Amino acid sequence: MPPSQAAIYIRINLAQILTYLHLKNHPNSNLPQDIVELLVEARQQARDILHDMRLESSVNGNLGGLYEKTHQSTEALEYTELAWQEAESLNVNGGDIFYQWAWQKGRLLQKKPEKTKDAIYAYKEAFNALQLLRNDLLGINLDTQFSFRDNVESVYRELVGLLVQYDSSQGELGLTLKQDSNSGIVQLAKIKSDDRKTAIDILQQKFDLSIGVIQSLQLAELENFLQCNLLNVTNKPINQLADDSSAAVFYPIILEDKSEVIVKIPNNPYYHYPVNYTRYELEDNLKNLLEALRTKDKQLDIKKLSSKVYDWLIRPAEPYLIKNQVKYLVFVLDGVLRNIPMSVLYDRVKKEYLIQKYPVAITPGLNILGPKSLPKKQLKVLIGAYSQKPNLPKFKDTTYGFDELKQVLEEAKYIKNLFPGSIELSDRNFTNENLEKALNSDSYSIVHLATHGNFSSDPQQTFIVTASSEPFKVNDFQNILQARVQTNQAPIDLLVFSACQTATGDRRATLGIAGAAIRAGASSTLATLWTVKDNSTTLLMQNFYSYLKNQKMTKAEALRLAQLELLNSKYKEPYYWAPFILVGNWR
Repeated sequence: MPPSQAAIYIRINLAQILTYLHLKNHPNSNLPQDIVELLVEARQQARDILHDMRLESSVNGNLGGLYEKTHQSTEALEYTELAWQEAESLNVNGGDIFYQWAWQKGRLLQKKPEKTKDAIYAYKEAFNALQLLRNDLLGINLDTQFSFRDNVESVYRELVGLLVQYDSSQGELGLTLKQDSNSGIVQLAKIKSDDRKTAIDILQQKFDLSIGVIQSLQLAELENFLQCNLLNVTNKPINQLADDSSAAVFYPIILEDKSEVIVKIPNNPYYHYPVNYTRYELEDNLKNLLEALRTKDKQLDIKKLSSKVYDWLIRPAEPYLIKNQVKYLVFVLDGVLRNIPMSVLYDRVKKEYLIQKYPVAITPGLNILGPKSLPKKQLKVLIGAYSQKPNLPKFKDTTYGFDELKQVLEEAKYIKNLFPGSIELSDRNFTNENLEKALNSDSYSIVHLATHGNFSSDPQQTFIVTASSEPFKVNDFQNILQARVQTNQAPIDLLVFSACQTATGDRRATLGIAGAAIRAGASSTLATLWTVKDNSTTLLMQNFYSYLKNQKMTKAEALRLAQLELLNSKYKEPYYWAPFILVGNWR
């Protein structure tokens, strides 16, 4: 083929295939010279004939990547550095390849302990480039977005792994999380001091940055799901947000070889500790735990599996929780942990579940939803209840087999009687149109939806069932929210889904819960991770609202007491009380 962009990319692909085949037969050998010459010729064509620096950068970067595969670190770094410099000179036009070479350089440098600081800098540059690309992702389809996120997720996790393991006392590395409101770019500052206080400050800044990086990944996932920029993200430092309450905030971060837990306790520095299990071992245990939780009569299996999670996530922090008289535990969960109710973690020493010790809440990130109390006034509730068996259209080969919900009308009646002035829409009156009209006509502290629904990483499969022929989807909340803002109505403080479920096998399913809350403008969401077809759900909801009627009771404490009522009754199995989770503001 004559020299062209297409011909050069074909050469790159051919070189990758040949290298794969070569290493399959000769695992520990160097990169063959004929493959090198294939790419050297491609680079010469890009530079001398096509005068295309972007193409030249791609060739050099890929050649560096092939040397990385054959463990020839000197050559790999040489060509990666060339590719980095060429992509950097392209400015915004080279961002999509610049992050690749910055990431590649970071991977190569982290293998040399004396180059850890330089590796962190390279990863930081890759992270910044990805932050700039984030807005561009909103214009492409959801499947492509998540595919891209899956491919680059390692950039975020490997950067965090380097940060939390770096010993600041052995070198200068002051890390300050300074986030631009538009791009989210992290600035890296250097501080050199032997002063102990400065060393502690550096350590805290390191953890601020670590948490900021992983929350940037979670924020990007939420924005992908919602197809919009989240404008209500605060720039307030994360450690100050955590100090706004009497809560300890846990940030478990799942890495490949081992994971890390960072804990922020009010008016204290960060604590962190490693989890010496591989990502595969953790995820395998969590998968088995989730399967046991969704099945009745599995209490022994649940205690055994959840006690392992308790031991690596909670137990190392116990002395600090007791010493500082912590009242609440808040979790910013990562990966498959999001689909596990933290309340069910079991302390095998004291023989009790976590919910027997603390009120528990989950948040997609304190910089997205900070602590906020339910208003101290007469609560007014909008109640929607649908007890009939729905007949939903098939979607993407998914058929929803929902049954009748015989108890939801009793649940709705109880709540209405408990809070005078509340509005109830039941069965045939609970339509999409009536729900939208009710939300626009008045202000409600709480919106309670007792109906079937589904939470998924696909917004089209995140919905609630009404009497209308089409389900009420998460994106429908946006139109209502905009109308409420225009009429200056107070935001919803609590959005309750009492009979919904997360999509089985979807590790990002809880994005649907957080997404619904943000779309509806709600401070908190109470939802279920799986549907419990029993009187127990109605009983829990009745108890929850009875406690919540007490003006001094927080949402997290009201949920805890309601769950304990079930735990101490005939519904003691976690299957009945564990699926209820509070997402967002816990006060």
